[in-house]
Amino acid sequence: MAKSKVTTASSSAPTALVTPVSYDQCMAVVSGVDHVASTLEARWGIRRLPLIVSDDTRLRFRSACALWAEAIKGWQVGEVTRAGAMMRRAWAALEAEAISLGHATIEPHSLEATLPDGTVLAIVATADDAHHVASNAAGRKVIALTISEVARLFQKYGREDLQTSILAEFPGATVALKRGGELPPGFGYEWATASPMADLFGDDLSVQNPT
Repeated sequence: MAKSKVTTASSSAPTALVTPVSYDQCMAVVSGVDHVASTLEARWGIRRLPLIVSDDTRLRFRSACALWAEAIKGWQVGEVTRAGAMMRRAWAALEAEAISLGHATIEPHSLEATLPDGTVLAIVATADDAHHVASNAAGRKVIALTISEVARLFQKYGREDLQTSILAEFPGATVALKRGGELPPGFGYEWATASPMADLFGDDLSVQNPT
């Protein structure tokens, strides 16, 4: 998930102007500002906060970002410190106004499943939701995909997989391994033995009705 361009300042300093001490001092400020930005974007969505405030506040925020970028280019401790404090106030002003206007933070709903290697696959609605879920994984290894990304992957790979093709043709069915060389009784048995698709299952697969 790409981070908002307005939140990350370049940490490349003019070599001639940098000492180990000044580098550490500037980087401390840069890291602090980036932390504030990433925290708010995780709460409100990437690039969302500047879009849900007034035009005047949005313009002042853009001006603050421009001054912050200039301070980073100069890499002078005093300027970076002043501009960093300004950016913290700018982010706080965005959030305060968004709340005052009645906007809500994002609270994504995700559908999760555990992959064989223990990774959690989370399916969400939007890119902002994916960023939020992945950033708040609480120590878990999470892959967050939007439903549109899942659709793209299915279009590219899903139709080549036998089990996926069967599930697409018969929604709600469960493709499972046969046990003891026999198909389970019930609808799954009747459908599989009566369908021309039965040859596709061979000796390994059967279809079980979810009911």
